[in-house]
Amino acid sequence: LYNLREENDDVATKKRGVHKESFGLNVNLYPKASVRDDFLKVISGNKQGTDTIEELALQYTYGESTTIDGISEGSANTFHFHEQ
Repeated sequence: LYNLREENDDVATKKRGVHKESFGLNVNLYPKASVRDDFLKVISGNKQGTDTIEELALQYTYGESTTIDGISEGSANTFHFHEQ
């Protein structure tokens, strides 16, 4: 489980049209703590570019692993991405 970053509150419930030819990509990244701030700046720029320039992109969603008591134990500097 992870907390979404840079998304509106309705991202989980908002319906998006999906093209028949679309595909998704899921990626986990594990940046070193020493480059975390730079990593977040780059990823924020990637998201902004995808959301505003890539006309065929349906979504670019990412978040950091989190702990939810009794359900999941998060991992520091573990980021989960989904791009479609």
